[in-house]
Amino acid sequence: MTYLILISHGNFAEGLRDSLGMFVGEPIDNVIAIGLKTNESTSAFSKRIEELSQKIPKDSRVIILGDIIGGSPLTIACNVLNNNESRKNCIILGGMNLPMALTAFLIQNTQDIVSLKKTIISEACNSLKELKINLNDSNEQDI
Repeated sequence: MTYLILISHGNFAEGLRDSLGMFVGEPIDNVIAIGLKTNESTSAFSKRIEELSQKIPKDSRVIILGDIIGGSPLTIACNVLNNNESRKNCIILGGMNLPMALTAFLIQNTQDIVSLKKTIISEACNSLKELKINLNDSNEQDI
């Protein structure tokens, strides 16, 4: 089984999981959201990540999406996983967004780990576009 773990500051991961459920339907039991709470110590958060890690079967694939590369939540998750030798079948990506999470969920069991990583990153990058507003000056009257 593949687990998708969303990691963030605050409630972003929980909100993203909720939005993901709107697109793919419930239940999405293999999607886990965890956020560093306001005023929570990094050691308390690390303990929660460790407890979460121990609940996931060792032979599972794990896709971790974090909000900010270098931020405490994702860094702590990486440190916990580095101490867990059995997590060799794991992808860790930062800069998560809804298209990235949706892609990860939909293709989680369709590709090998290397292809999966490339597809998720490609979708995350391709989802970033500038939209331009075309202002119509037709409301102005000619004098």
